[in-house]
Amino acid sequence: MTAGARDILVVDDNPADVRLIREVLTQHHAAHRLHTALDGAAALRFLCSERADLVLLDLNLPGIGGHDLLSLIRALPRAGTVPVVVFSSSDAPEDIERAYQNRANSYLTKPGLRDRTHP
Repeated sequence: MTAGARDILVVDDNPADVRLIREVLTQHHAAHRLHTALDGAAALRFLCSERADLVLLDLNLPGIGGHDLLSLIRALPRAGTVPVVVFSSSDAPEDIERAYQNRANSYLTKPGLRDRTHP
């Protein structure tokens, strides 16, 4: 790993989505160290003890949901300014608006997926 590698925390309980993110980063030769958390509690433990340069956050998580986790991240002295990109299957306007209200830096909808509750 190169000295300029970025620490990226992926918070997603779907192994296929984590694998896709890993493959994309590898294909684009992005210097990175990928860390994963399967739920909000694991993400908080990581962010309280480790450094992250970027958080990729799914909204649909077991336990602490993504919106609540984003609020908690923003309240952490150690991680409150880390860029957080919401990467969700939901394209619901209320999810997008709430994410930005909680100070998400960006909101991306997972490719090929749609929130089944919204046409």
